Formats: sequence, structure tokens, C-alpha cells
Amino acid sequence: MYYSKNHEGLVFIDRDGGNLEIHGNGIICRGDTELWNPVENWQEPFTTVTVQDGITEIHSGVLDQFSGMKKLYLPKSLTRIERTDSLKTLLHANNVLIHAAYGSYGDAFAQEYGLRFLPENIELGWYRDEIHDESTKLILRFYEDGTMDLLIDIFTTGISAGSNGGASLD
Repeated sequence: MYYSKNHEGLVFIDRDGGNLEIHGNGIICRGDTELWNPVENWQEPFTTVTVQDGITEIHSGVLDQFSGMKKLYLPKSLTRIERTDSLKTLLHANNVLIHAAYGSYGDAFAQEYGLRFLPENIELGWYRDEIHDESTKLILRFYEDGTMDLLIDIFTTGISAGSNGGASLD
């Protein structure tokens, strides 16, 4: 876990396997990636960068640092990414996949830059059965190969104390 020296509450979490999550609120600037006790070139090993909900803007020089990035997950809270030629070059050279909600800023960003786009899952319906203490969700899921499926996700508390149960049907 890396903490920003210049942006209180901004945290970079290494989830292993080349996955980085960026947590915080508001605007991220290049200087915000200066860390307490950083490992030299700490950004290089990450191939997947996930910006969590709460981040509203990403200024120039932030994403450019992740030279190995192949996937970029963008939240619904994001309203702006400062565009530069170096960022555009990186995104196209790495054939970066943008993962975001339909109709979001991330969707528009991917379209404008001509990047591959993978929509977030869409919850189509939710039902709560109070009598049987059961919840059911119907979710449309999307995959990188262009396929999609429906997930019926059922959750119910068990019949004994401390037991939880559920089922998924693809």
C-alpha cells in the first residue's frame, strides 16, 4: 500500500498480479503520486489500474506513469481526464481496454480515443422475498471476448444460526 505525500486520503493499493487500485476523493494531480517511502519505479509492474469511485478528475502525467498498463477501470464519479499526446500514445501502444459504465465519462473517453471498451455489469432487476428472507438479482455481464450472459444471483440466510447461503445461475 502506498500513501500520497501531497494528497491526504489518496492511497495506491497493490493487489498483486499487476493490479493497482487508486482510492481517494476529488482530483488527482501528477504530484499526488509522490509517495511516502516509495519503491523506485513503483508504477512499472502494474498492468491493470482501477480508479475507485470518489475520484472526479485525473490530471496530466498521472496515468502516463503506468507504462505497462493494459486495462483501465474508470468509476462513475470521474468527470475528466486531462488529455495529452503522451497519454494517447501510451493507450494506443498498449491497446488499453477501458472498463466503465455505459453512458459514463469513461465510455465517452474510450469512444473519443478509439479504444477498446468493456461495459460494467448491469443490474437488470432485484427482488427481495421477505417471507423467505431471500434476495435475487438479475445481472447482465460482459466479457472481454465480446460475449455476455445473464446471472441470476440468489442469496438466502441459512436455516441454522450463523449459516449463510446463496446460489448463482449463469
